[in-house]
Amino acid sequence: MNTTSVAALVTAVVGLSACAWTFVHGARQSRMTVCVLASIVVCLSLVLLSIGQGRLAALDAALVIGALGPLVTIVVAVRGRGRNSPVHGPGSRQRTAEPAAARSAAPQASAPRSAPPVPPGQHEARPGGAHSRRRHAR
Repeated sequence: MNTTSVAALVTAVVGLSACAWTFVHGARQSRMTVCVLASIVVCLSLVLLSIGQGRLAALDAALVIGALGPLVTIVVAVRGRGRNSPVHGPGSRQRTAEPAAARSAAPQASAPRSAPPVPPGQHEARPGGAHSRRRHAR
């Protein structure tokens, strides 16, 4: 066992124990970050092990773990976004299961309002100008 293999072992033990402690005792929001950090620590220790032993098998495993770690993070983030999460951001909306009959019976909150009456002798201001109706009526 040479010094590079010892460095790989120390990196794996110290790094993974710190990641495990943070995963167990840390905040819930930091767990995914800790998992990505653990995959980086494993990759580093496998690269050091590959250099120490002079074999490419550990380097191939480090390449696979290095590619799958962030990919799994992306998959979990996309699939788990907003599902059964007690913490919602300021712009997120939580959907409620509501029967179709209840939705159709509910009054429409965004019903169009009628314009106030215009006194006789005054013309109603329109966004397109006074002659917009005549142009589009043809």
